[in-house]
Amino acid sequence: MAFTCVYIKPGDIERVGITRLTRDDLRLATQNGCKLKLIASAERLEDGSIEAFVKPTEVPVHSPLASVSNEFNGILLSCNMADNIFLYGRGAGMDPTGSAVAADVVSLAK
Repeated sequence: MAFTCVYIKPGDIERVGITRLTRDDLRLATQNGCKLKLIASAERLEDGSIEAFVKPTEVPVHSPLASVSNEFNGILLSCNMADNIFLYGRGAGMDPTGSAVAADVVSLAK
């Protein structure tokens, strides 16, 4: 299967920060068996379009993403042939940056 790269204009990506989250939002997520995490997601829909967003999202507590905290980043790739692949590492600090994690993903895709 060939991979195709798609450019998504930043203005086409839904972006919602965490500043408007309330204690009630956190409580509701907990009641739903979830944690709230700031998630960046891109998914190809059945019609071929791409849905992309960065926003607080409920993540089930059993998901590997639920355990990502502090300066760490996690990437969960859903694959039709390999189930889920989870990448985890420092995304901030003196040496590592979020762009390094993204570069690793691009390298893997190539």
